Amino acid sequence: MANDIRFKEKDVEELEEKFTKIEIDKSTRNLINQSAKFLIRFIPISEMAMKGNIWRTIKQWQIDNKKIIGDITALPLDEQNEITKDLFARGKELMKRMLVNPEEQKELLDKAYDEAYKFYLELAKKMGL
Repeated sequence: MANDIRFKEKDVEELEEKFTKIEIDKSTRNLINQSAKFLIRFIPISEMAMKGNIWRTIKQWQIDNKKIIGDITALPLDEQNEITKDLFARGKELMKRMLVNPEEQKELLDKAYDEAYKFYLELAKKMGL
């Protein structure tokens, strides 16, 4: 199923290139690296492109919410979970713009992101988060 998801090569290359050029703090870079390793298990895209998508998702979230992503760890757990859900949704929507054939593939991408989010929730529960 996920292997049927295809992204425009130009968009993938652009994400990869942009991510290699950004300067971000160590904790945000670690968050992006860990998140990318997790998400590429569900979404068929290069790890570097996924990092680029996560970065632009976080960047837009920070602008919209006037907060720094690192500050969410100080929030109550239910707020952290809502923010995580929002970030998954935003990331998915940004990736939909990159699909080779959006009409045929957006449902597949929805399912892949839903599966990833469900797995994330299961892991968080096991870890007591």
